[in-house]
Amino acid sequence: MHRFVPREVQALKKQAKRLKQLLGYSHSHALDKVAQQNGYTNWSLLQKHAAEKDSRKDPARVLGVSTTPGGIRVIRVAVIRYAPDLYMDRHDPGQLIFRCPECRDVHYHGAVDWYLGAGDGDRVPHCSNQEADYHFDLVEVLEPAFAGFLPQRILKHFAPPTADDHIKSWFVSRHTPAVDRSPWSGREGGYLYPIYEGAYDIHEVLCEAFPSVDEDKLFEIAEELEEDGPWITDAFLHTLDEEAMAGL
Repeated sequence: MHRFVPREVQALKKQAKRLKQLLGYSHSHALDKVAQQNGYTNWSLLQKHAAEKDSRKDPARVLGVSTTPGGIRVIRVAVIRYAPDLYMDRHDPGQLIFRCPECRDVHYHGAVDWYLGAGDGDRVPHCSNQEADYHFDLVEVLEPAFAGFLPQRILKHFAPPTADDHIKSWFVSRHTPAVDRSPWSGREGGYLYPIYEGAYDIHEVLCEAFPSVDEDKLFEIAEELEEDGPWITDAFLHTLDEEAMAGL
């Protein structure tokens, strides 16, 4: 279970504050909700297991781990975008950077464009290109602390993806409308595959992926995405893709 360092705890407190403002939760309820979204029963337990101090080797936050039919681990990891030439060349999407949770080195991966991140499903091999039983699934975030400890020379060129179109493109690149993949049951009265039930479910997904974006803004985007849905959940879509690959 991830042990949050102090700067990450502060970022989570900001999430709880936004949750309190958006949904009218009490302060303690909002903190507990954020803790539960991050794998802890309550906020007190999260703080109890938090790291006492920052480390220059703090790795990027792992957002999930899955395994392909071929036995390759896919590690979903938080990254930020490094773009020193942001204002000189808008055609250069920069690099996606994080501190590796496996070897603790800083990894650099060239971004394909401003919306697709690393491209090819955002999956990239270990940066040393050595043989390994894992790939990285890069998830661009707005909170630099989630990408692990990074030198100031990198952070000063941090280019946060705040555009609404980027957030929508991120969601669409990882999900599929139920109408495209899910059977329809007239008897059941809906699509058979697991789908996100309305804008609130989509909002939770966006809040996890873009923790530094105002939650009211994310809810507006979630409502717009819901109009194009319903959407098959990311986890179930991954299962469908694995089954399809196994059947080849």
